[in-house]
Amino acid sequence: MRDSSVALCVPAFNAAALLPRLFDSVSRQGVPFDELWVYDDASTDRTADVAAQCGARVVQGQVNKGCSAGKNALLMQVGASWVHFHDADDTLAPEFVKRAKARIQRDTFDVLLFNYEQVEERSGQQMSRSQFEATDVRTAPVRYMLSNTVNNGGVYAVDLLRRVGGFDEDPAVRYNEDRAFHLRLAEAGAAFEVDPYVGSRFYFNAGSMSSANRVRCLRAHSEITRRFARRHPDGYEREIGRLSWQDAGGLASFLDWREADACVRLAIRHGARVPEEAGALFRSLARIHPLWALRIREHLIRWFKPRFRAGYPVKAASE
Repeated sequence: MRDSSVALCVPAFNAAALLPRLFDSVSRQGVPFDELWVYDDASTDRTADVAAQCGARVVQGQVNKGCSAGKNALLMQVGASWVHFHDADDTLAPEFVKRAKARIQRDTFDVLLFNYEQVEERSGQQMSRSQFEATDVRTAPVRYMLSNTVNNGGVYAVDLLRRVGGFDEDPAVRYNEDRAFHLRLAEAGAAFEVDPYVGSRFYFNAGSMSSANRVRCLRAHSEITRRFARRHPDGYEREIGRLSWQDAGGLASFLDWREADACVRLAIRHGARVPEEAGALFRSLARIHPLWALRIREHLIRWFKPRFRAGYPVKAASE
């Protein structure tokens, strides 16, 4: 019988007001976590005190280093065989631990992914819900993790994570570290499994890291794809081309032409001079000049459909 002990690890920065909600959901688990850990990333509020009051063991950071460093620090502390990482501003469904332990005992895997939902913070309205393609996750994990951003909604074998080095702490991927993390695990040969249970609820608000740093998230996404392409010069041309064009379009919407152009050039190097997922006009323009096609499309959107660019930059930071 496999050891099914599971540790909860929470990286937190100035999260004193948020931790009680998370740990309320932790207290409602039908089967409890075996360990509770919080990494206080040099907070200026009472994060450490609140975490301790909630029953967690606290690792105190002296300098703010970000989520990945906090997760890695906790990874080296846990005594459990399995770990679940969770953001301080989100919550857990009540059967998460029970189902995780049951699956660990029943099946063989290194990573068990649970589905998750995203809701709007103020209204509580559901915005999205993940639906993992279990067959693709099992049989083609590298391709799946390359093409899909998977959040930390699952449980992971501690030995595997320590062996691959945990999370990438490079600032260049900081705003998309979950994608880099799951891709690293897939490339290391991790066995993935899926449980359809919606185990986590992620809350969206305008001040969250992802919504407040959209262009940084895009840059990190494109950097991860670029690094993957260097590691795998052959075999994933179609995925790299498609993802690079998607990143180029997103970066163009922020008028970040330097990064957008780099994405287009990466797509071209992998045989995608013309994007698969585009209208006839854009594809025709791309055949003539891909970089100018990107600019023309962005200007047309701003002229004829300005509602799609409300709140976006109106001037490029640099060319």
